[in-house]
Amino acid sequence: DGTAYKEFAPILTSCDEQGVKAYGKTGSTEKPDNAWFAGFATDTEGRSISIAVLIEQGQHGSKDAAPIARDIIQFCIDAGYIGEARLITTAPQMQ
Repeated sequence: DGTAYKEFAPILTSCDEQGVKAYGKTGSTEKPDNAWFAGFATDTEGRSISIAVLIEQGQHGSKDAAPIARDIIQFCIDAGYIGEARLITTAPQMQ
C-alpha cells in the first residue's frame, strides 16, 4: 500500500497466481535529481530475486523507477526465474 502500489497493481493478479510476493522501497534525491526503487520478490518455493533501479534525472521513485522494476519482476515470472513455471519444455528426442 505504499507509493508504488498503483504502479504494481497491473501485475498483482499475476503475482498471486504465481505465488510471488514483491516488496520494495522508492525514493528520490535532489541536486542531482534521481529516482530509485530497490526491492525483492520471492515465491512459495523459496526462490527470490533482488532488484535496484536508478533513474538519473528522475523525480519520483514511484512514477519513474517503480514501473521499470515492475516490468523486470513480471519478466522474471514469465521467464520462470520465480513463481510457478508456466512453460513446460521437453528435451528433443534423439533418433
